[in-house]
Amino acid sequence: MGSLKQILLLRNLGTGKKAIARQTGVSKVAINEYLDVITRKGYVLQDLIQLEEPVLEGLFLNAKEIEEVARYNLLKELFPSFAEELLEVGVNRMFLWQEYKLTHPEGYGYSQFCYHYQQWATANKTTLHIEQKPGDKVYIDFAGKKMSIVFPMTGEMREVETFVATLGFSGLTYVEFCESQTKEDFIHCAENALHYFGGVPQACVPDNLKSGVTKACRYAPHLAKDFEDMASHYNLAIVPARSRKPRDKAWVERMVNVTYTRIYAPLRHEVFHDIRSMNQVRLPLLEKHNDMKMQDREDSRRSLFEREERHLLSPLPQCRFELKSYLKLTAGTNYHVYVKREKHYYSIPHRYCGKLLDVLLTAKQVCIYYKGEQITMHLKSISSTRYTTNPDHMPENHKYVIGLSPEKLIERGEQISPDVKLYIQAILNKPVYCEQAFKSCEGILAYSRKAGKDRLIAACQRGIMFNTYTYSFIRNTITNGMDKADNTEGGDDQFTLPLHDNIRGSQEYK
Repeated sequence: MGSLKQILLLRNLGTGKKAIARQTGVSKVAINEYLDVITRKGYVLQDLIQLEEPVLEGLFLNAKEIEEVARYNLLKELFPSFAEELLEVGVNRMFLWQEYKLTHPEGYGYSQFCYHYQQWATANKTTLHIEQKPGDKVYIDFAGKKMSIVFPMTGEMREVETFVATLGFSGLTYVEFCESQTKEDFIHCAENALHYFGGVPQACVPDNLKSGVTKACRYAPHLAKDFEDMASHYNLAIVPARSRKPRDKAWVERMVNVTYTRIYAPLRHEVFHDIRSMNQVRLPLLEKHNDMKMQDREDSRRSLFEREERHLLSPLPQCRFELKSYLKLTAGTNYHVYVKREKHYYSIPHRYCGKLLDVLLTAKQVCIYYKGEQITMHLKSISSTRYTTNPDHMPENHKYVIGLSPEKLIERGEQISPDVKLYIQAILNKPVYCEQAFKSCEGILAYSRKAGKDRLIAACQRGIMFNTYTYSFIRNTITNGMDKADNTEGGDDQFTLPLHDNIRGSQEYK
């Protein structure tokens, strides 16, 4: 499945099935099945290429696994190392065949072993001139010889890497100094090269460094996941050079030697304390190299690129690539997945509790998939709290508990009547435990559904008049029908004391 995106990219370029099988190491039978699924389901290649890897794999769950490499192909993978070992003292073909049989008992006999090796050795002595097409390939590599920076406080010298990329047709070159050959620096430099060119060629030919190719193989190289993701982001097919075959990337190998002359040599007496200053100085030298007239030609690399190649490059995407991490995590019963690196919990819809999920991490997002379908996405949290929860992911009973708050209850009362709002506020302001007050308010508001809004409003008005704010008062008032009585009946007489000889008036207190 890891090569599926490359199969689609190569097929979109019009590459034949045999060529795709040769470059990806996937059997023609499996490739035919992938393409049959695309035809049968009416998929569009361009649309499939834009999908994330987990989604894309979900569309091809029934495709067969990649077939094992045949016995002959397995032997051919060993020939380059055999060629080097035959140069050692005392090593001959019989000795190599005996070692081969120890590790591969089902392998060829000695005569067939020698025959196939001789055929391979003869074929590899020939060379082929390949005519480059505009906008077709970019070749990338790191230079073998290195520049150095000097720490000003200690005088310590440290070597830095030199990344070189060149377009096969025009020879337009990009050079950048970087800290190391790690995947972060390698991918960053490769991206900078594409932005320097102002577009994306159809394919990239890298060397077999570990940051780009985790397992070198002539027929089925394994690409580093991050490098493959970067190529997919830019719709760039990856065609690694064969291991120990510098002729496969002769264009960039030659440009590395030119870099020694046109960038290293002019800077040989300079002392640099950081990489940033090195890259600032190399830029004018790089522009001078690209603008220089090529030998036996009237064009410079820049003029040839602008005239015949720039318009054939694919446009750059709107945003740069972000490094991604892929995890397989199981959601807990609290409908959250725990991302250990971030030390943070992210919610998922509660129906996926206990399911094994695919989690894709970028610098800004956390995307979660189940069987190829994206079920949620969160922005990466930088807060001190350990949980990021989407309320829509909660069960209904959890939403109810979380949704209770003084503001919500007051808002619900206001939607019924200002008197109900005032009554709810009075209960919440009483010095009682908050959950007890919440329950009382919930019970009162429920009467708008049980008895009707008008009766609840009348009961609250009666409670306000008597300055009594409890759930029991509202319940008894509505149950006994007291809310239907006229609250103003009798006027002020019921609050006025009757005249009596024993009652002293206000005059007695003056």
